[in-house]
Amino acid sequence: MNKLNDDILENIYKNISTKRSKTIVNYIAMLMALARDHELNEDDLINWIHSKLSAIGYFQEKNRLFTQNKLDEFIVEFIEGRALLYDDINITETKQNEYVISSKLWYKKNPPESFFYFGIDPEDFSNYAQKLAQINAEKLGISIHFSEDQANDYEIAHIQLSKKCSLSEELTVTQPSSKDFSWLTCFFNEH
Repeated sequence: MNKLNDDILENIYKNISTKRSKTIVNYIAMLMALARDHELNEDDLINWIHSKLSAIGYFQEKNRLFTQNKLDEFIVEFIEGRALLYDDINITETKQNEYVISSKLWYKKNPPESFFYFGIDPEDFSNYAQKLAQINAEKLGISIHFSEDQANDYEIAHIQLSKKCSLSEELTVTQPSSKDFSWLTCFFNEH
C-alpha cells in the first residue's frame, strides 16, 4: 500500500506542478495583455515593475541580505522562480562562479489558453521573462545571458557575477560621517 500511496502522491504532485506552472504563465500573459491594452510594451511593463520595487527599496534590501555567496544565493532564487514557470530544470556549474541553467519551455509546443485569448505569442512571453530576469539580476550585480536550444525547446541561462561586481573587489572601510549617524541609528534600531 505504501508504494501505491507514493505513486499516487507523485502523480498528484506532478499534476499540481503542471497546473501551477500553467496558472502562473496565464496570469503573466494577462498582465502583458493588460499592458498592451494601455499602449505599454514589455519594456514599459518591466520598467513599471522595477520602479515600484525600487521605490520601496527592494533591490537595496536584496543586496544587503546577500552574503559573500551572492551568486549561489541568486542561483537558488532564480531556480525557485523558474520552477514556478517551467517543469524541467537542469543546472550545471561550468567553471568556478559560472552556472548554466536550462529550462524546458513547455508553452512553445503546448501554449496555455491565455496565449490564444489574449494574443500572446510564446516568443513574446519568453522575451518578457528573460528581460525581467536580466534586469533583476543586473540590479543585484549578476550577469545573465540567454540562449535557446530550439530543437528541444529549452531556454539556457548563463549566469555569473557581473564584471562590475567581481568577487575579488576589496571593500573600503571609512569612519562614518555626521550625515551617516542618523541613518545608522535608524538601521540599528530596526535591525
